[in-house]
Amino acid sequence: MIINLDLILDESGACRGVVAWDLADGTLHVFRAHQTVLATGGYGRAYFSATSAHTCTGDGNGMVLRAGLPWSRRWNWTTCWVAR
Repeated sequence: MIINLDLILDESGACRGVVAWDLADGTLHVFRAHQTVLATGGYGRAYFSATSAHTCTGDGNGMVLRAGLPWSRRWNWTTCWVAR
């Protein structure tokens, strides 16, 4: 399983990819792209009791907010972002 750690932004603030962590072997990876789609999977684990997967921590939403991108669909449990 690969988990995204943060977005790669250029000097103008445009998203140019992600830095990710491979949980299987502990290696870090850089994925460069002209457009980036974040399918975050939601943030059900932000609550004390939830049935969502342990990976649904809301980290993707945090990446979007740190990058200063609009956070428009926050109440949708399965969110998807396109960063340009």
